[in-house]
Amino acid sequence: MLNQFLGKQSNSSSANVSPLLNPSLSAINSNLSPVSSTGSEIDQIPGGSEFPILTTSKFTLSLKLLDKILYLRSDDSGSTVTPLRGYLCIYVKKPARISHIRLQFEGLLNVKYFPQYMAPDPNSLFVANKPVPVFSQSRSWQYKQNDKVLDTDYFPKGSFAYPFQFLIPNNVPETMSNVFGSTAYSITVTVNYIPNSFTKSLIPQTKVTQPLPIQLVQCDSDSCAVSTTSSDALSLGRWRNLLYYKIAVSNRQVAIGGSLKFYIKVLPIDPTGYKLNSIKVYLDQVTEYHIADRLTEEEKSMYHSNLANTERILLEEINIDFLENGIQCWEFDTPLRKVHKKHNVKDKNSKREVVLVPTTNQVENRVCHFSVTHKIKVSISVEEISELDDNSSIDISDLVSSFSMRTRSQSIDKTLSNTRAEKADNVMIKQLAKLLLEPETKKSKVELILEAEVAILKGESVDGKMPPPTYWDAQQQKQKASDFAVVPSKVFSLLDAKKLRQRPQLNFIVPPAYEEIEEESEPPPYISNM
Repeated sequence: MLNQFLGKQSNSSSANVSPLLNPSLSAINSNLSPVSSTGSEIDQIPGGSEFPILTTSKFTLSLKLLDKILYLRSDDSGSTVTPLRGYLCIYVKKPARISHIRLQFEGLLNVKYFPQYMAPDPNSLFVANKPVPVFSQSRSWQYKQNDKVLDTDYFPKGSFAYPFQFLIPNNVPETMSNVFGSTAYSITVTVNYIPNSFTKSLIPQTKVTQPLPIQLVQCDSDSCAVSTTSSDALSLGRWRNLLYYKIAVSNRQVAIGGSLKFYIKVLPIDPTGYKLNSIKVYLDQVTEYHIADRLTEEEKSMYHSNLANTERILLEEINIDFLENGIQCWEFDTPLRKVHKKHNVKDKNSKREVVLVPTTNQVENRVCHFSVTHKIKVSISVEEISELDDNSSIDISDLVSSFSMRTRSQSIDKTLSNTRAEKADNVMIKQLAKLLLEPETKKSKVELILEAEVAILKGESVDGKMPPPTYWDAQQQKQKASDFAVVPSKVFSLLDAKKLRQRPQLNFIVPPAYEEIEEESEPPPYISNM
């Protein structure tokens, strides 16, 4: 159910540049000429994964990058930017004239506008979408003009590589999508060329543009969130002088695909006065939407300005079907999957999917028109009873010296009984637990609850925190892979020779003399004023 909330004010604009940090964009301006040499050198570009961009009748363009995923994380050096390095490769099949090459790294925020005359539905055809620039950097290579007909814009048959680098601030919003909008990044290649190289003055230039999606993954949460979610969430209490309880949640900063750890313990004071019914673990995903600062006066009467969507996911449910009220303990891990299923409100027999999305950080909450928070709720259902069933009567003296570890299936682990650490933990619970305050009209059945915020990251953030492979490691892996060749031979077959002829070769002709141009613009007001 979508509920209305209040929003904050800001302005929007179509300008684009590095938000927030405004780092010095130190481009590689040391006369970056394209590389042109033997065919083996372009294959030795470090960390090469080649992604085709576009193909014309005369040339083919591709980007050679380490990966299409860029991991934003802090390091020991204190750097606030993450470099995106690569090569733009041009394979010329027929001589061509290329006057201008442009690479643009751009981030766009897609803002959804929900009409007021209908219930908010992200899948409705009546929902309007408006892209808003969030971040932009660009690199251009412009040939140096003069009066010659065949001059520096002439590309002979061969292969050419242009190195480039973009410096991405570590605190830009990551690539994400939810019911209220999304953020997306891409590298767009734009090439201006003349189709016929011998009629330069007669045929106008042709402009071709093609984007390559790039995924940005945030590997660190807010500095303030780290201090609050890196430690355990702990709840101690004494309920009606019938029992003590302890609920602990650890690993509160977790990636999708990881697990949350829970520890629950119940110590009896009066074993005959209560009954445990169940233990449940919920995850609340709250997505808030606020675009009041982006709407014109006319649009304010047309679209919703503040909305909220809450999804509750049942992560764990333990039904307690025993009457023995001894010292009881549950310890379990609950996985966080990308997609969870829950019962449909309208049809109890069917289930619908709930997609888990990462928690947004403070910067994303300011730059974007939405925010995502997550909260864990652990509930112990307990019931006060006035009489003890005769069949469940036990010796209280035996309970004091007993301990049982109960998993989801309520199996008892006898090996954990009466350890020194558990005895110390029991003493700590009894000393620190305070009596829970309840209203005068006490209910016989209540829930003992712990609520705690958690920070959820993308599943890919786990890979981003791993140390990157070195160039030497890559070469070693390449060498090991070649050791498993089926037919190792130094003699080329006719088939091998045919493959070599088909492969685009670099030539020794001096490439066009291009100069790199770095383009900058002012950031949007709603970014620069923060």
